[in-house]
Amino acid sequence: MIYVLRKTVQSLRRPENGRYFSLKEMQDFVGGYIEIVPMPHDGRVLVCDDNGKFKGYAVNAAATQKFYPGVDVVVGDVLICDMEFMS
Repeated sequence: MIYVLRKTVQSLRRPENGRYFSLKEMQDFVGGYIEIVPMPHDGRVLVCDDNGKFKGYAVNAAATQKFYPGVDVVVGDVLICDMEFMS
């Protein structure tokens, strides 16, 4: 499953080539260099801007509540997918 947690809405997103996300595609989506964070419990990864907090991106409440409640905050738009969807 591939889905996107934007700051305000959750939606599905498919890779442009139909198989996997390219580095450029992920960077364009999150707004900069990517950071790949393994998700606890289910084997997926969260892809976010590695400098999102420094850049002052807004808190992504949906991603924070779903994956890191009380531990950390997630900022900016994120992509959540299985590793097989990344090149």
